[in-house]
Amino acid sequence: MKPILSVQLYSLRDAVEREGLEQVLAAVRESGFTGVELAGLYGLTPAQLKAKLDAAGLAATSAHVGMDELAEPETLKTTADALGFKDIVAAWSDASPKHVDTLLAAAKALPGYRIGYHNHAHEFEPQNAEFLQKLLSSDVWLEPDIFWLKVAGLNPIEFLQAHAHKILAVHMKELSAGGREAANPVPGQGVSGCVDAVQFAAERNHRFIVLEAEKFDMPYRDYLAATAKFFRETV
Repeated sequence: MKPILSVQLYSLRDAVEREGLEQVLAAVRESGFTGVELAGLYGLTPAQLKAKLDAAGLAATSAHVGMDELAEPETLKTTADALGFKDIVAAWSDASPKHVDTLLAAAKALPGYRIGYHNHAHEFEPQNAEFLQKLLSSDVWLEPDIFWLKVAGLNPIEFLQAHAHKILAVHMKELSAGGREAANPVPGQGVSGCVDAVQFAAERNHRFIVLEAEKFDMPYRDYLAATAKFFRETV
């Protein structure tokens, strides 16, 4: 089964502010995506947001949350159940070892859900070795961001393969050969290893793969359509 192509809605926050959520959701679906990874509720109740996703023909594959939200598992459960997702991912950490304890506590409080962590580059710095060791040896799932793995000096596909048993989804974010401050190329046109990452996810029957982009050098609709084309040709 091919993975669902999902997009991190936080990547489209500027478009949502300009055009409104309904217009952006429609553009996401028209571009060839069938899923979204949430980051907040846009001032809506979970039921209201679910209705908008349904109207657009989209499913919530997962959600990014803050460490403070993980400390309120019952609220997370209510939201996840209303929106129909099972994967709840910490979007960022200061790499303090106590945050792994927060993640583990959330996983214990939410059996039947996958509690994950989305990396940046700082987790791999020497001063954060304790955090990384605790994270990798814990029951917390991973949502590797291949852009940040590359920025951290790692080989993204080697990292995915080494930790295949605990990866819930891959964050497909393309890195420009010009560096992290440059616009994100369309996946497959940079140096993150997007082809290998997508094929890895497909071979292991991952339910979804998530597009992330921070800087567009083209209209976001064109970027989404080009990404969907890349995905169709790669899986």
